[in-house]
Amino acid sequence: MHTKSIWDCIHKPSPHKAALLAFLRGEAHKRPGGFPELLKNVLEDTYFAAVHYYDDGTYAWRTDIIYYFDKYDLELPDAFVQHVLAQVSA
Repeated sequence: MHTKSIWDCIHKPSPHKAALLAFLRGEAHKRPGGFPELLKNVLEDTYFAAVHYYDDGTYAWRTDIIYYFDKYDLELPDAFVQHVLAQVSA
């Protein structure tokens, strides 16, 4: 079984990037109780803060997913993208 590397999943721009980012960053999805973590950017020799956990009742994600999606056009799973698009167009 081949597992994709993050390198295989970046630079995959989405035509729905603005809508996906708005959903991912949505205050309604932010969950209390997270604490700041300084995470190493695995693509560069830098660090960034991952502070929050999010969920919408079906999917859950952390700030680092938003970071990589925004900065590097991280490819999101098709099922998640379709889920988000259905939510924002409803």
